[in-house]
Amino acid sequence: MGSIERDLNEYLFLEFEMEGDEISISETWPFSLRRLGEIGARVIFEFDDDDESYFAISGPYLNFMPKNGMTIDDLALQFVGSEWIAAQDPVSLAESRPGDDSIPSGIERRRALEELGRHVTGDPRAEIMSGLFLRNSRRYLGLFRSLNELEAVVGGLDTPLYVGHDHCSAWRRLAWGVGQWIKSQR
Repeated sequence: MGSIERDLNEYLFLEFEMEGDEISISETWPFSLRRLGEIGARVIFEFDDDDESYFAISGPYLNFMPKNGMTIDDLALQFVGSEWIAAQDPVSLAESRPGDDSIPSGIERRRALEELGRHVTGDPRAEIMSGLFLRNSRRYLGLFRSLNELEAVVGGLDTPLYVGHDHCSAWRRLAWGVGQWIKSQR
């Protein structure tokens, strides 16, 4: 077991399918990792590859993701939101659980999310970017946007919450929005 930086570089070497000899992996190669801080048990670094900046995350597991304009504080909100969503036993529109009467059918879930999207955006043609049925709280949660808009809105919380970070995936944007909502409740 090496240093955190060496372990992350070994992981990134494999994930980026880099050319070169694994024996060359070190704390500073293939990437120069810059420590940003900690979020709970996770140690957060940043690095660059081909003019794109990434977060490298060491903690219970190794991970990386494009920064896409996010700061470490934004990443912390994303983690808080993601953990809250996971605790709600979410069911996505892509999932099917026939015979489980505790979950509305896919058709019912889509209709409910379409209505929620219309309500929070004011647009009858609002796009569902990410839609969930939260099994534990028996409510819907989604990220929606009006056609041709970059800004999105989280619906299904106490109040609609507008979310930027349009270069991030819908899931990251939804988790960030939930994290922002949780922060505002404190």
